[in-house]
Amino acid sequence: GVLSGETSVVAIRGVADFSGLKISAVGDYTLRFSALAVPGISPDLSYDLSGISIQDEAAISLVVPPSGALITEPLRAQPEVHVLDGSGRVANASSLTVTMAIASGGCNNVTGRGTAIALNGIAKFTDLQVESITAGGDSDCALSFSAAAFSLTSSTFSVSFGPPAFSIFQNPTAAGAGEVLAIQPIV
Repeated sequence: GVLSGETSVVAIRGVADFSGLKISAVGDYTLRFSALAVPGISPDLSYDLSGISIQDEAAISLVVPPSGALITEPLRAQPEVHVLDGSGRVANASSLTVTMAIASGGCNNVTGRGTAIALNGIAKFTDLQVESITAGGDSDCALSFSAAAFSLTSSTFSVSFGPPAFSIFQNPTAAGAGEVLAIQPIV
């Protein structure tokens, strides 16, 4: 396993206060501490840590909810789901697959990668966008997320049309003078 976090600190008033230390793998470990020689004090200490275990997956939490939807454009806030252990901490060994689905509202079609694999307990969606909403219907939507036996639903978010645009959807084809165009334009 790898020890990460703040592995070297300066003692203040004789106290070295470490923070964010994390061990990456299951097992038994010995932490060793050393300091510059100080007369009358042993420069080396060790502490045995036994039973570093895998955190059990107990729930999922929507940390970044979907929001800011304009039709056919990526959501401004892409969802981020954390896999939590029984203590409510991120289960950093988790690699659960989180699946997105339309839960309610007027979203007809949400495109993009509908699954995200948790990396160190965090699943990030990156390219979700609402393609269409129900004609004359609700423009609010909610998405659901599930992983293993866990599920949750986002709060509703508004979907709106983007700024007006003028474009050609079908290009016309040329014809002889005085003849009808073979393919008529659609603008």
